[in-house]
Amino acid sequence: MELGFRIQKSTQPKLGKISTSFQVAQQLINEWKDVQQEHLVCLYLNTKNEIIQKRILFIGSLDQSIAHPREIFREAVRCSAARIIISHNHRETCSSVKS
Repeated sequence: MELGFRIQKSTQPKLGKISTSFQVAQQLINEWKDVQQEHLVCLYLNTKNEIIQKRILFIGSLDQSIAHPREIFREAVRCSAARIIISHNHRETCSSVKS
């Protein structure tokens, strides 16, 4: 049993380590700065706060994204995540621009 756990841990890809929420925010803001639709992304972490999977679970319309907890947790179980970070972007509309 122990050997199985060690093999699983050694073969899990790692996409970086999370130290602070500010670090996550900066990374996602840089990625999403030009996105025109609402996105919901989940970062799945192991016990050492290393990102083992990053998934865009939902892409919505111009002003909404509908997410269901079932989809979020299904992925967490599938990749054996110990922690989850859920992030959602909000797009500004052009109605606030004055002519």
